Amino acid sequence: MPEPINVTIALKNLEGGGAEKIMLTLAEGLADAGFQVELVLFQKQGELVNQIPQGMPVVSFEKSQARHAIVPLARYLSVRRPDVLLTTLRHTALTVALARKLARSPVTKLIIREANHLGSAKPEPALFNEKVKSALQRWAYRQANLLVAVSKDLAAEIREFIGRDAPQVVTRYNPVVTHELFEAAKQAPQHEWLSTGGRQGPVFVAAGRLVEQKDFSTLLHAFALLPRRHRSRLILFGEGRLRKELSTLAQTLGIDDCVSFPGFSHNLPAEISRASAFVLSSRWEGLPGVLIQAMALGVPVISTDCPTGPREVIMRKEWGALVPVGDAAALAHSMERVVRGELQPAPMQAVEPFRETVALQAYVEDIQALAGNA
Repeated sequence: MPEPINVTIALKNLEGGGAEKIMLTLAEGLADAGFQVELVLFQKQGELVNQIPQGMPVVSFEKSQARHAIVPLARYLSVRRPDVLLTTLRHTALTVALARKLARSPVTKLIIREANHLGSAKPEPALFNEKVKSALQRWAYRQANLLVAVSKDLAAEIREFIGRDAPQVVTRYNPVVTHELFEAAKQAPQHEWLSTGGRQGPVFVAAGRLVEQKDFSTLLHAFALLPRRHRSRLILFGEGRLRKELSTLAQTLGIDDCVSFPGFSHNLPAEISRASAFVLSSRWEGLPGVLIQAMALGVPVISTDCPTGPREVIMRKEWGALVPVGDAAALAHSMERVVRGELQPAPMQAVEPFRETVALQAYVEDIQALAGNA
């Protein structure tokens, strides 16, 4: 029998972002597929630490700064010499690429997964520091044997960003439709507006970090345009530095009595599954997993047509509503369609490419191909 393929997954930490969650799902799935998987963390901390697959080997350097992990990771690679090294997120990918270069380990093939729109990676002409960061990122991408983009539009962005000498770039959707998703959705929601006794009208749900990217200010303006007679409510799950600003905006718009900021949800699927609709108001994404999960849970969805991903998810008008970025009036119009019962849930075929088994198989084949070329 052939020797099992050794795969190392390198992450900065497990602070709880969507990227880290996806990587843990991949780690478990790859181990179940027969690979020898080891998790390497720059620092073993974060709310997802308790979700590390049981029995999976973990190496932690206990370095809070990514740059301090370069040498320890290089030593690790020199000794362990895994067949494939898989990482994600830009700053982490740069650290991993530098460590692999320092280790001089041509045996180890590098896969870099990019999960977000590259707009922020394109420097303003006058910003020297941003030009340096952009050049370093381009160099890191070129060190990869395979670049994985989570959407087709993002893959095109990456190819344009790298330019000449670009490695192979493929699109691999995130495995976000899982058995665990449906099991979690069976639990009772914690928010009173989503419980049976608390519902008095349509309840819209949005979720994400309270930062500029998610553009919740436009969502609040859109919600304020809805006729109050509908008795609609809006729940924004998440935390972030714009919490106070958004709360103040809700008060200014006179909608603070029907808008809730409950913070982070420990079981978001249970909350979303009881919503009248899920709304994504982002200015940019990579591939919005929570939008896909809402569709899988049978909830009508509204999304901005932002770069990148939503148009690859809502591919037909009967699967959901796509509106221009930053257009409060268009967003409000689609929300009114929900109130009138005109926007229906997408069929399950819409989320088939994002099922765990389907998405994972693509990664299995990529790793097998790379290891075969080792």
